[in-house]
Parts: sequence; C-alpha cells; structure tokens
Amino acid sequence: MRSGCKNINLTPFEKMPVVNGNRLCGRRDEGYNFLTTTKPNKVYNPNESINTYSCLNAATPKLCGTDEDAEEYVLCIPMESECPITKVWFDGE
Repeated sequence: MRSGCKNINLTPFEKMPVVNGNRLCGRRDEGYNFLTTTKPNKVYNPNESINTYSCLNAATPKLCGTDEDAEEYVLCIPMESECPITKVWFDGE
C-alpha cells in the first residue's frame, strides 16, 4: 500500500443507503484498484464536438465510461475485470 493511503473496510449491508424504499447495493472487483488503472488516450472529435477515448496500455485494455462522460470518470482496467460505477443519478419518477 502506498504511503499515506489507507484501506477502507466494507460497509455492512444494513448500513447501505435506502432511496425511495430501495437499498443501494454494490460489490467490489478486487482484481484492480485506482492505483493500478490507467487513463485512456483522449482525442477531440470536431465533427461531433465530443472527446473519444481509447485504452493503449496492454495491461489495462478495457475502457470504462463513455465518450459522453467527463474525463475524470473514464478509465482503463484489465480486460477480465468489471467496470466500476462511474455515475449515479436519481430521476424522481
């Protein structure tokens, strides 16, 4: 573990948030952490006025996030891993 970092314990199920009567749940893919992910290559596409992203590192070839996401929410992880949640919103309906 890097100096100055700490391991955060799992949140017990009964302490997970409840929204509109639904409990929010999640699980952690322990195959990677944010110290072992990489940032994708970003290229601005002027025809569509958006950024496009691609993963160039062989150890982290899987892109998580979309071209519509802000750069801080897009990352590259190992191919066999699952993408983390990068955005949560509530519609109210």
